[in-house]
Amino acid sequence: MPGDVPAGCDTPRHGANGRSAAYREGVSPLVWLMIPLVALIAAVAWASWAARPRGPADPVDSVAAHHRFVEALERSRRESQDDPR
Repeated sequence: MPGDVPAGCDTPRHGANGRSAAYREGVSPLVWLMIPLVALIAAVAWASWAARPRGPADPVDSVAAHHRFVEALERSRRESQDDPR
């Protein structure tokens, strides 16, 4: 067929089975199946790491963090009362 060979090229775009030459030289289907498998393994590893049991928190640090949180809330409330919109 005249349309199968681009100008300046001596080989057809498609082989005998109709597949392009790039597909035959491309990535194996097994590699494409490995991509979701690797993503699944990474997701399971991250989920198990995120759900790991943590040790007890230091009570002094925990109370100090709570006080900082309460002070920030009070500052935010005061600023919103001083600046009515």
